[in-house]
Amino acid sequence: MRYFIFTLLIFSIGSFNCHSQTITGTVLDSNTQQPLEAVSIYFDNTTIGTTTNAEGKFSISYNDAIKSVLIISYLGYQKEVISNYRNQNNMTVLLKESFDSLDEVVVNADDGLTREQKLKIFRREFLGKSTFANSCTILNEKDLVLRYYKNERKLYASSKVPVIFQNKSLQYEVSYDINLFEIDFIEVKITKDYEIFDVRMVTYEGSVFYKNLENYNERTATRNRDKAYKGSVIEFFRAIYNNELKTKGYQIYDKKFLVSPSDLIIITPNEHPDLKKLSLKKPITIIHNKQGSTMKLNVPEILIDKYGNYSNSTKVEFSGYMANQRVGDLVPLDYNLGK
Repeated sequence: MRYFIFTLLIFSIGSFNCHSQTITGTVLDSNTQQPLEAVSIYFDNTTIGTTTNAEGKFSISYNDAIKSVLIISYLGYQKEVISNYRNQNNMTVLLKESFDSLDEVVVNADDGLTREQKLKIFRREFLGKSTFANSCTILNEKDLVLRYYKNERKLYASSKVPVIFQNKSLQYEVSYDINLFEIDFIEVKITKDYEIFDVRMVTYEGSVFYKNLENYNERTATRNRDKAYKGSVIEFFRAIYNNELKTKGYQIYDKKFLVSPSDLIIITPNEHPDLKKLSLKKPITIIHNKQGSTMKLNVPEILIDKYGNYSNSTKVEFSGYMANQRVGDLVPLDYNLGK
């Protein structure tokens, strides 16, 4: 059975006010103290972002729905991740130059798989295999470094710059900055007649920013984004928090037996009034719109909120339909919050 662990740098938990707030600041080179222009500033896994001006200054607003960390990213510099930004103003961010270099020899190294084979696997396991995923085009594949370790049967991907792709179905241009991407194969077998790439687990971690395509089609976006959202991990956690699993069409099974969600899913209050603790008595099977998934926790409990944010994401394991929802099927965490 195929599993995946999909980790985003989300869920900055702290005190906050229930109204819009604005962060302002300046981004400087840590050595020269000179301002950096066109630095990307965004809340991870959202559509909320901006860039610095010629003086290195920025201003970005958010509300209580945003729990994501703040990402400061600039080509040639180490990425900064800021979690304690609430109630801060006029912050100064010092970026350090990055001296990491990817050996160009590695890009085309003969490691048992050709580059085209590795790209094909990466596209499938990163973007997915759905209709939405098939509408995606990666714009900078040349920046990807793909390494296959034959003895371990593992494929790793990295890049000095974010992976940029256009999703025509969902009408997004997505920037995904890879921290970790690993495919663990059960079997890899290549002959002149066929290729077998049987995947055991995919683990990937990174920060992501969404924006509408330049020629944005609202009708197409609304229809497809709503379809992608329904049955997604985000909607599932929102439904748990708001006690809406039944009204949203989710059924919970203990193996083959339909049960009440409360039989297996335990929700308890947290000291923070906007968060709840979620624990499972055992792994659960989730059915939504005839699609099946399983979920298990590798920790005693996680924290969730009404917006679909959840903690300890590396310890939450899905298989089935939700596991097959890859980056090409996802909508940002701030999607549908106005409804």
